[in-house]
Amino acid sequence: MPVRLTWTPRTAADYQVIYRSEATFDLSSLPPELATLSASVDAYEDASPSSQVNYYAVKTVLGAREVLSELISVPQVEATAPPPPPPEKLPHRYWRVLGYSFGANGDGSAATIEFRAEVGGADQAGSGVADQSSFWSSSYNGEKCFDGDPSTLWAAAGSTGGGSWVSYDFGTPVVVLEVLLQARSGTWANQCFQEGEIQYSDDNTTWLSAIPIPLQSAWASSEIRVFS
Repeated sequence: MPVRLTWTPRTAADYQVIYRSEATFDLSSLPPELATLSASVDAYEDASPSSQVNYYAVKTVLGAREVLSELISVPQVEATAPPPPPPEKLPHRYWRVLGYSFGANGDGSAATIEFRAEVGGADQAGSGVADQSSFWSSSYNGEKCFDGDPSTLWAAAGSTGGGSWVSYDFGTPVVVLEVLLQARSGTWANQCFQEGEIQYSDDNTTWLSAIPIPLQSAWASSEIRVFS
């Protein structure tokens, strides 16, 4: 990181010279010059100091006389890389919505699920493969959550209760920071996720939590809610 030096220039000076070294020095053992400055300059920034302890000094030239300031010791702190993002902010191939509980007789359903890379972003589902814990019939499988048609829906096998899920294999890892859920239309809208979480996996076997779905109030027909 840059080092900024400041000092009070000596009066009647001809010019000034900045020196830097990783070892101590004096007038008899000066390192190579770092910079030559006019007599009135009172500050200097070293934009590329070494990674070791740096010793600085300012030499003032007054005719045939040279005066060296006291050495200034500046230890360099190595720049540290920013911490990696938490796992839920990293890309993963598999994502799913898991329900702990559902309203309306405990049957799970959803009309639309969107996995978004950013808050307010577009749905990333497209050419991947949907899966589900169970379905009422093939007309109500997990693919219906990703077909862009809110009139179609996934519905779990009757009264399966908590533990039902819908997953999506993107084929390649993607980041998911926001998930949209839409309830089915009609009187059975409250079959949507009442409580649960958004999970991710890299092998479709081990699933870890990314985004919670806290306990929800009753869902209205075709209602949309977003979780991040």
